[in-house]
Amino acid sequence: MRVPLHVRDWPLRWKIVALLVMASTLPLAIEALIEFRNARLLILKGETELLTARGDQVVGEVDAFHRTYQRSASRLARLPDIVRYSQTSPAERGRLNPAIRATLEIWPRSDPAIRGAGLLGRDGTVTASTEPALIGQPLAFHRYVQDALRGAPVISDLHLAGPEVGAVPTIAYLVPVRGPDEHVVGVVILWIRATALWSILESWNGKAGEKSFSVLFDQFGVRIAHSYNQEIVFHPGALLDPGTVAGMVAEKRFGENTRELLEAPRLFPEQFDRARSPPPLSRDIFRGFAPVNQQWNYGVPRRLETVPWTLFYMIPERSLEAPVASLTRRMVLFTVLIIGLAFLVGMLFAAGILRPIKLLSAAAETLSRGHLSARVAAKGADELGRLGGNFNTMADRLEAMVESEKRTNKELEAFSYSVAHDLRAPLRSIDAFSQILLEDHATQLNEEGQTFLRTVRESTQQMGQLIDDLLNLSRVSRAEMRKETVDLSRMAEMIVETLRTTQPEHAPECQIERGMMALGDPHLLHVALNNLLGNAWKYTSKRARARIEVGRMEQSGQVTYFVRDNGAGFDMTYAHKLFGVFQRLHTGSEFPGTGIGLVTVQRIIQRHGGQIWAEGAVEQGATFYFTLKHESGGGHARQNYRPGRGQPER
Repeated sequence: MRVPLHVRDWPLRWKIVALLVMASTLPLAIEALIEFRNARLLILKGETELLTARGDQVVGEVDAFHRTYQRSASRLARLPDIVRYSQTSPAERGRLNPAIRATLEIWPRSDPAIRGAGLLGRDGTVTASTEPALIGQPLAFHRYVQDALRGAPVISDLHLAGPEVGAVPTIAYLVPVRGPDEHVVGVVILWIRATALWSILESWNGKAGEKSFSVLFDQFGVRIAHSYNQEIVFHPGALLDPGTVAGMVAEKRFGENTRELLEAPRLFPEQFDRARSPPPLSRDIFRGFAPVNQQWNYGVPRRLETVPWTLFYMIPERSLEAPVASLTRRMVLFTVLIIGLAFLVGMLFAAGILRPIKLLSAAAETLSRGHLSARVAAKGADELGRLGGNFNTMADRLEAMVESEKRTNKELEAFSYSVAHDLRAPLRSIDAFSQILLEDHATQLNEEGQTFLRTVRESTQQMGQLIDDLLNLSRVSRAEMRKETVDLSRMAEMIVETLRTTQPEHAPECQIERGMMALGDPHLLHVALNNLLGNAWKYTSKRARARIEVGRMEQSGQVTYFVRDNGAGFDMTYAHKLFGVFQRLHTGSEFPGTGIGLVTVQRIIQRHGGQIWAEGAVEQGATFYFTLKHESGGGHARQNYRPGRGQPER
């Protein structure tokens, strides 16, 4: 077999073999052993520091969880309606009950982790609640209720709620309601599902190494959370004294099985002792045998700031030693280091191999951004040279296909406008002659005939609007997208100003969040936002106090925008019809429209790589949510948007 003289013509396999041979010419076994020892110490230190850091992070997130709901309870306790209700006599509260119930229901509706919200009287009896079964229930026997009635904000121990609400694991957040004289007139209480707290611990599983986990104890030494084994929850880490057990049994902290759970410990004395120890808590790493995984584990204890609970972030001893064992296997198998001249020669040789690949990668990236003229200089007869030639052939074909598609789109657009023109001509004639009959020959027609003519005119005008909407849908589906940074807040403000000018008879309250920046085509985004705001404007037209809100929220790093109104709303049973062509959830006599607007909005959002969906209820308004790919989420950007005018359509 003839060997090519030029290295660039070698097969890629030969090049890699040559690289490995040159990079392995200077083995240094002694230095390998020294490096292994140092690396082992560094790995163990790094794993220990990671375990400690993860413990701090979990505690910080749990404390943030408590502070969030405590602040929510505090805000609720300061609402004027809540204070007024708490000061009102029991005989007069019936008149205020509907408004208070509506206020309380905002909280569980806004956060699925909130099981319910309620108000306690000065005697600890539930006077109002989103859970009707609790109204009238006396809760003063709970220690946390007694503390709240004495004027202190309180976070309860994790407990099982009563059977009347399903025996749900719950944490209660209580804040006193104070009258003008600062005396306690009642207590606000938020019941939070403990599963929300447990999910935080679960999300940190494995974050400090394989099979790392976390356990949460209360101040009595009872497990109240475990990140992957719920069967051990509510069991103490050692035997409790009879007085502590009796107190929890009297409160029915864990329901009818409280005594059975507390008298069946799952032994882990190292955790139990640290959970019950007074401050300051030792933060040093410790070792103990866990009853769940039946292994020796290392752990770090961390005391929460918001409640006297102790979190233990644990990792099996085997997992902690796993990186060291892996390093040992690697060092036994590979006892040479790439150093000195061999390393330098190998790197230089590798650079010659990788250069064509980098050029090909850069050309592919340029092509992906829409620059169809990108090509590579295909040199050499090896696999990389042939790959470059194939890439150029593919790019040529792609460019030809795009040009062909552009020509086809232009022909389709010309055809669409031609058809639309041919349809409009007879419609204009029908409308014009109908108008002439109504204006010049009305006396020769009876009332029924005039009604028929007006119906003909309305139908022709609606048909004309339908043609315009279908053309607009076709246009946004085929138009070339030119993405740039767009100020959605400013865009929404200018659309609202246009609506106020063209429809002055309707003046809803509009709230638009400032600083909403997005990356997208400004014209298409204007069409979408104009439709959504126009719908909100139209469907709130029968409201005496109409309100429209435009804003955003961020979940898991994804920015979601929304347009919310308090208008006619819709039945969620038929939500799947909202984005269908010619699908309308209201009759034309209620609200005019063609059923094309939301289809257009959906098409625009999908072209931006996003999603759109809606939530609503009949006579309670609607909210339309949408996302866009590669959101900036805020900040400052060059504003290139120029608003247009147009009638939105749902």
